[in-house]
Amino acid sequence: MNDKKIKEQLQQENIIVPESLHPEQMRKKLEQHKEANTTSSSLHPTHAVNWKKRMGQLAATVVIFLGCMQGFKLIQQQGSTLLKAPNNSLHKMSTSMQEQAYEKAYKKLSSYKAAFLEKDQELNADKAKDTTFTEKQITSSTNVRTDGVDEGDFVKTDGNYIYAFRNSYDTNTVSKVEIFQVDNTNPKKVSSISLADFKGFSITDMYIKDDKLLLIGQQSDLSKKDIKHIYESDGGNFENYQANSWSDSYGCLYKDVAVAKKAAINTNTIYSRTIIYNVSNKEHPILETSTFQDGTLEETRMVENVLYVISSRSFSPDKINKKEPATYIPQVCGQVLNEKDVYVEEKETGCNYTVLSSYDVTQKKYIDQKADYGNSNMLYMGKENLYILSMQNEYLTKDSTNTDAMQQEHIVKYSYTNGSMNRMASGTVNGYIFNDYCVDEQNGYLRVVTTYYNTDGIPKNGLFVLDSNLKQVGSIKGLAKNETIYSARFTGDMVYFVTYRNTDPLFTVDLSDPENPVLMGALKLPGHSDYLHPVTDTLLLGIGEETTSNGTTVGLKLSLYDISNPKKVKEISKKVLKNYDDTEVLYNPNALYINTEKKEFGFCAENFGNGTTDCGGYDYLVYNYDETQGLTRKTKNVLVKDNTEYQELQARGFRIKNDFYIVSVAGHIKAMCIKEQ
Repeated sequence: MNDKKIKEQLQQENIIVPESLHPEQMRKKLEQHKEANTTSSSLHPTHAVNWKKRMGQLAATVVIFLGCMQGFKLIQQQGSTLLKAPNNSLHKMSTSMQEQAYEKAYKKLSSYKAAFLEKDQELNADKAKDTTFTEKQITSSTNVRTDGVDEGDFVKTDGNYIYAFRNSYDTNTVSKVEIFQVDNTNPKKVSSISLADFKGFSITDMYIKDDKLLLIGQQSDLSKKDIKHIYESDGGNFENYQANSWSDSYGCLYKDVAVAKKAAINTNTIYSRTIIYNVSNKEHPILETSTFQDGTLEETRMVENVLYVISSRSFSPDKINKKEPATYIPQVCGQVLNEKDVYVEEKETGCNYTVLSSYDVTQKKYIDQKADYGNSNMLYMGKENLYILSMQNEYLTKDSTNTDAMQQEHIVKYSYTNGSMNRMASGTVNGYIFNDYCVDEQNGYLRVVTTYYNTDGIPKNGLFVLDSNLKQVGSIKGLAKNETIYSARFTGDMVYFVTYRNTDPLFTVDLSDPENPVLMGALKLPGHSDYLHPVTDTLLLGIGEETTSNGTTVGLKLSLYDISNPKKVKEISKKVLKNYDDTEVLYNPNALYINTEKKEFGFCAENFGNGTTDCGGYDYLVYNYDETQGLTRKTKNVLVKDNTEYQELQARGFRIKNDFYIVSVAGHIKAMCIKEQ
């Protein structure tokens, strides 16, 4: 369907789409945004994808949904109806609801079947696809979103050893993990783990827990061992059927055709896999176990000894079979989830599930598994609850009552206690959420900052407070017209957030009365801060970009704010790094090293060179911060002097005892101890 036909259909349906959100305008905005944000990594794709993806989704989903309207109209013409949303206060499913979960899921997916078959080509032509894997970082001094909730990355340390992985994207090499012994002269590589046996596996996150090394990523193929597990779970003996048997496309043999078909069903998807090595002997790591679940890997977290894995599983409506639950219900380790663990919210649309699992790495067993019908674009995990967030578009007509709902974030709340997960509530807020730092839970309230659009197509910003049932109880709306949120930070009863167009207003809001939030002030400065970090009770660090009055980027910007008086926040120190144009911290806060005891922080930055003979390179910069001295550079460590091969480089810095280490990954993994002056 072309843009002209879309517009004609919208006019017939009395649907208002502002000029600025017409397909051709949104494409222009995406191109402009792409030019302004050209950071990527071919060796270690980062969570930049998740953050930038939110900006793209704002525009792309408008175009996608306009194209999809024809499909949804067909569904309505065939008699499909939207049922009322369940009461938000419910959240453990009753027995009757459990019994209906499979039936509800099948009906939902089958309702899309006719429209799917007729409109498949048009939808595929318009869909914005993003299959890039992402990565994060964690060390002994890691920078994580929530204290006590660990996050994965390509570098880890247990204080005595350093662990780092590098993915391979060519056919001549394989992904691997290297282990280095800590040494203040030169870290020594003691072993290397090759992942050649795991066909199609690419690591995204890594954790170290005691003597367990966890590697989590995506895999497009199942191994022979996986298929064997599926077969034997049905009571068969895999070894007895190795000769004169049916063979699937992966070379796995079966005599029982029914079991073979079930295995084939399980191989027609992307998997999120967890591989666990025992590294008690660092020189000889031993593969201990491996697990997998349906779907594209979205996020992982680890709390004490429990690993949480969130994936997104889609189904094709034209391939479902009511007698085969595996064709429309997600699976973990080849087993269809129990009906009591599947939740279908009747107002949800689409053909996706969010799959959640909790795994005890010490006991080597799953604690809980859930499937929630609906998309997942982001995860926020507090100390007691986790929240799944997904952006949805609403179509506004002249009769619409909620005129700020051009986009909405759908939020699903799960409690988690020692790995046991229970669905507690669901709700929505107007607008879209930039990243998980824009969401925070405190004393039973969920506080959210969003950018939203209404029928005029002009962005505005707001803060929303939701109660324990995710019902809105407080808000501030209409902030910074024509600007969008770039960063946010909650600190107790206060929230600081930055919007940007050509200047950088830093807003301060008092949330001590959650139902009546109060705007305390707005500090306007050139440029913008893409990440905010409280370094003391009265100092806030900002890392972003300096810009001119017309929006041209000058270089990276470091800012130190005095927040002792929320009504009069002041920038007390600023450094503009004119020779540097990019740092991973702008879109992945885990890339920042920060040490509040030594009052220092560090990050890897890209030097753009002189544009002629110098092709630029990468440096690891360490700064000190102080209330009186402000920001001062401590060290500059050259990692790549002249990047003539244009290699993307990622690096992590951290302290072990009093020594500072840097691990970098480009063509190979390199660990070094830095001699400080």
